[in-house]
Amino acid sequence: MSDEIEVVATPEVVAPVETEEVVQLYSEADLAEKLSERDAEWQSKLSAKDAETSAIRSQFDAANVERSLIDAATKGDAFSAEQILNVLQSKTKIIDGQPTVEIEGYSMTPVEAVNWMRGQTDRFGNLFRNNIIGGLGGASVPLRGSTPTDVRSLSPRQYRALKLTNPERLGLKRGDS
Repeated sequence: MSDEIEVVATPEVVAPVETEEVVQLYSEADLAEKLSERDAEWQSKLSAKDAETSAIRSQFDAANVERSLIDAATKGDAFSAEQILNVLQSKTKIIDGQPTVEIEGYSMTPVEAVNWMRGQTDRFGNLFRNNIIGGLGGASVPLRGSTPTDVRSLSPRQYRALKLTNPERLGLKRGDS
């Protein structure tokens, strides 16, 4: 024999647990209480994630609206994109994933809204570069109504009537004689 000692471990015998014993350990009330605790925990985590998602979505929508309005103002040759942004931002919503401007009951894209503003020279003419007539005697806002009338095509009677009713079409200011 050798000097080595052989150690033999004897496994402990564990009796199988019957399911009835487990059920007896946890009553139905205890199980229902644990289930409701877990449910409440998951609901609080879910509502926190929903709030976080909603906040991120609103930040994305606001950035998308701002970017689209600034791009439209730049394409529309505005003096300051910030001015256009200030005018249109409160009227712009995200509909079907796209920024939509609601003006006077009409829905339009930001580019269409800027073009509409461009055409409203009496209200928004000072916001755009190409609406300025330069030179001595030029006006910062184009004449209201249509373009100036060619006086060569008018009879003297038509000229006098137009001078009284709409002198701007002749290139005159109201009150000029």
